[in-house]
Amino acid sequence: MNKIKIKICGQNNPAIIEHCLNIGVNQQGLIFYDKSPRYLDNDTLKIINKYFNNFRECFVGVFVNPTFEQIEQKLSIYNFQTIQLHGNEDQEFIDQIKLQFQKRIYKSIS
Repeated sequence: MNKIKIKICGQNNPAIIEHCLNIGVNQQGLIFYDKSPRYLDNDTLKIINKYFNNFRECFVGVFVNPTFEQIEQKLSIYNFQTIQLHGNEDQEFIDQIKLQFQKRIYKSIS
């Protein structure tokens, strides 16, 4: 029997992030789409890096039609282990992202 895994997206409050880690949430999505009300700014990302650096495998950077530079900039602040793509990214772009950043990739499909 497969174990159920839980991922919560839109995390931007360090206290809630810590609570989710304590109760066993498997992954937490950090939204880097500036039009989202759950957008995570760089200052909060730096706090996550400071307090949750040992939990990088639990965090997913969520992007919509990003550039390589946008992903690289976020990874320079906090080296999360998974990239989730929510835009119109094609397979060639996804392959390039995976090759360049050596991260697990999730692709959302509408």
